[in-house]
Amino acid sequence: MYSVLEKMLSNSLESKFASSAKKYNKRGELIISLGLGEPLFNTPKRVISKSNWAMLKGYTRYSNPKGLQQLRSKIKNKLQHENKIKVKSENIIVTPGAKMAISLALMGILRDGDEVINFYPSYPSYDNQIYLANRKTKIKKFNLNKKDFKIDFVKLKKSFSSKTKAIILNFPNNPTGKILTKDEIYNLRKILRKKKCWIISDEVYEHLNFSELKHYSFASDPFLKKKCITVNGFSKSHSMTGWRIGYLAAEDEKIIKLINKIHQNLNTNVAPFIQYAAIECLNMNKKYLKVFNSKMKKNHELLKRKLNKSKIFSLVPSKGALFAFLNISKAKMKSDIFCYELLKKFKVATIPGFYFGLSWDDHVRISLAENSKIFKEGIRRLMSFEKILLRKK
Repeated sequence: MYSVLEKMLSNSLESKFASSAKKYNKRGELIISLGLGEPLFNTPKRVISKSNWAMLKGYTRYSNPKGLQQLRSKIKNKLQHENKIKVKSENIIVTPGAKMAISLALMGILRDGDEVINFYPSYPSYDNQIYLANRKTKIKKFNLNKKDFKIDFVKLKKSFSSKTKAIILNFPNNPTGKILTKDEIYNLRKILRKKKCWIISDEVYEHLNFSELKHYSFASDPFLKKKCITVNGFSKSHSMTGWRIGYLAAEDEKIIKLINKIHQNLNTNVAPFIQYAAIECLNMNKKYLKVFNSKMKKNHELLKRKLNKSKIFSLVPSKGALFAFLNISKAKMKSDIFCYELLKKFKVATIPGFYFGLSWDDHVRISLAENSKIFKEGIRRLMSFEKILLRKK
C-alpha cells in the first residue's frame, strides 16, 4: 500500500534542483537560480511589524478555525471590490496556504468514481491533491495548444462527462504565465454555465500581471457563483511564501460547512499573529507590485530579444505569474537532462517541463523574478549552452 502511495505522489523537483544548486554554492561556485517560484522582494516591513505586535500582545493561542473575523471581513471587502465577488464573511475560511485550501475543497467535493478536469501544463501538486482527496477519482488531463497555449474549446467540451465533478482553473498560470483573453473567458463561461460541476479557481497569481489583459474571477459570474470555490493567498502578492496563509471562499453554505469540518480536523487554525499580518497586507496599497511587475516585464523582454536569435529555443510570450515556459524541443533532450546539464556546465538552475505534465518534457520553466543583472547573466549562460548544443548537431 505504501509503495503505491509513494509512487503516485511526486516529490518537489523545485526543492531537488534547489538542493543541487546549494551544493555548487558550497563549493564557492555562483549559481544563478531561475527555478524557484518566489517573488524577488522581501515581505513588507509593516507586515512583519504587525505580526511582531500581535505576538507581543499575546495573539498566539487558539482562535476561530475559520479565521479571525477581522481578517475574513477584510477578505470579503477585497473580493467584492477587486474581484466583483459577493460573499459573506461566514463563507470564507482562512487556511495555512492556498495549497491547503485547494486540498480542503477537493476533500469536500470528491467521491469514488468522480472525474476532475485539469489543464496542462499544470502545477504538479493538483494531481497529488486530487489523489489524496480520493484515490478513486479520475483525472482528465486537458492540454493547452503547444504552439500558442490557447484552449481548444471543442476538445474541452468533449472532456466533460456525467461524472465530471470539478474543473481546476489557474490563471495567471504556473508554469506558462498565461492569462485568459476576453474571448477565452467568454467561451469558458459559456461552457461552464451548462455544466453541473464545481469550479475551483486558484487565483494566487492574480496581481502578478505585466500584460494588457485583466484578471477575471469566475465567481463574479452570476450564473457560476454558486458552483465556484475561489482560492487565493498572500505568498505571491506579498512575498510570504514561508508564512503559509491563504483562504477559500464559496457562496454555497453546505460546502463551506463541510470544508470547515474537514479543516478543523486537519488544522485547528492559522496562527493568529500570521492572520494579523495578513490584515495588514490588505490594508496596503499595491504600488510595490507595479514596480515588481515592471521588473519582470523587463526580464521577459530581454528573454524574448535573445530568443529571437535562437536556433534551438522558442517561447510563447508570458503575460504574468512569475514564469516563462521555454520550448527546448529542437535540443532533442529530455527536460531533466537539459536542466542538469545547464546546471552542471553553466551553473543555471531551471525546472524541467515534465514536472508540469509528461507531454511537456520538451519545455523548461524559467523564473522571471530575479534581479535584472543576474537574470541577464543567466540568459547569457543559457545562450552559451545553446552554442554547445549546436556543435553537437
